[in-house]
Amino acid sequence: MEFDKDLNVVNNNLVSPPANNNYFGDDVCWSKNGELIIAGKCNLNNTHFLFTAKLNQQLQSSCDTNIAITFSTDTVFKFPQTVNTPNFTFTVNAATVSETNETNTTTFLCDNFTPLQLQLNNDAVICNGAAVVLQNTSSSVFENYLWSTGETTATISVNDTGFYSLMTTGNCAQDTLFDTVQVKSVNINSPPQLKDTTICENSFVVLDATTLNAIYVWQDGSVAPTYNALAGGNYYVDISVENCTRRVSINVDECELLTFPNIFTPNDDAFNNTFVPIKMLGIKKATLHLFNRWGQKIYTTSDIRNKGWDGTGHRKKSSDGVYFWVVDYENYKGEIKNQHGFVHLISG
Repeated sequence: MEFDKDLNVVNNNLVSPPANNNYFGDDVCWSKNGELIIAGKCNLNNTHFLFTAKLNQQLQSSCDTNIAITFSTDTVFKFPQTVNTPNFTFTVNAATVSETNETNTTTFLCDNFTPLQLQLNNDAVICNGAAVVLQNTSSSVFENYLWSTGETTATISVNDTGFYSLMTTGNCAQDTLFDTVQVKSVNINSPPQLKDTTICENSFVVLDATTLNAIYVWQDGSVAPTYNALAGGNYYVDISVENCTRRVSINVDECELLTFPNIFTPNDDAFNNTFVPIKMLGIKKATLHLFNRWGQKIYTTSDIRNKGWDGTGHRKKSSDGVYFWVVDYENYKGEIKNQHGFVHLISG
């Protein structure tokens, strides 16, 4: 039962009586043990009896009560042996009180309590120095908590390894439960072999996350300790050890490489007849410009890989000598760059 400050019933969690049942709280007092007690009369199915119940500081009663009470000489009630109503059971000692004071013990059971369970989290691991929260992981709700650290909250946060214990009370302090958990520490370092890298002349690069006693999940869901990166981009792997997980990211660049020869011989001998790149990697598009020794542009092409420069300028064969070249290009990242150098044309 729950009462307001004037001791009017505002909530009845203990008894769900039929409409013809009446409960009257006639008296509220403190027991010699400092407990707040309400006593009164009850008319249950035309049977009269007395009831008593303990109240907490919020004027609520939800706990089993076993109280010795004294009845006055003008009290005449016959106590039924057992009374049952929905969600409510209590028992009393059968007695008839009439002319003399008599002390009886009344047992008042407010509710049929379900068994409680206390289970501290079994994954109590300090991961990479971060605090871990300890708490009861079962569905049971307790009234009091006492940790080995002295804390009295339902959860605690700890940064140190070791054993921690919790004592709880519930079901109106009827049940006391105890559990202990060991807190471990796990540090997952980034694998030293797993670094940013590039794909140059190979078709793929192997990313190696191998860690002792670990499990792995890569960005695409694969679970091997290694991963074959087939193209440039950002990759990551979640490395887990004993309920701890660390995500490691890796950037794979496509190799940006543009290399030209410094001599070419456009003499129609089927060898080195065009000025094209020796290596061209990580380049989306490019334009090649050729200039003579006086700085005059004599040739331009946007197909530098296949066409290049054939040794002509202004549609006629260029003379032997040194020429200056410039390449404007966009790399695989979309960045606009340029590169320049000299080439010696030898036609003979």
